[in-house]
Amino acid sequence: QQEFVLSKRIELFQSSQQLGEEIQRLSVSLNESSQGEFDDWYRLARYQEAYREWEDAVDSILKAANLAPDSTQILSTQARIQESSGDFG
Repeated sequence: QQEFVLSKRIELFQSSQQLGEEIQRLSVSLNESSQGEFDDWYRLARYQEAYREWEDAVDSILKAANLAPDSTQILSTQARIQESSGDFG
């Protein structure tokens, strides 16, 4: 259900052309605090994936994976993002 809500949120930001702004806001917030829960980094990675910012999406999903290494959702998203970015290893 959370993935559904996140997908709808991404669609809303895309349709209102605010996804780039939301990526910037969330990225600054996470990097300034040097904190963030795995779901914050996951959300940023999904936003960046939707915006086709592959390198940034890989970095963000790796941070999420480090915080929640047993999450199958994060691991499957990590694989998809890395494949999309051309990183097959």
